[in-house]
Amino acid sequence: MILISYLKASKYYAKIIEFKEYINRIGIRIDIGFLSLAEIELST
Repeated sequence: MILISYLKASKYYAKIIEFKEYINRIGIRIDIGFLSLAEIELST
């Protein structure tokens, strides 16, 4: 019983880590997008 719940928890934890990495990648892309927009606005 404990082993099963441990396996479920570790699977869930792995999903959270994947999700965080995915959000970080999206966040970096969004930051780059905002920086390029800011540069365009400053240059005009």
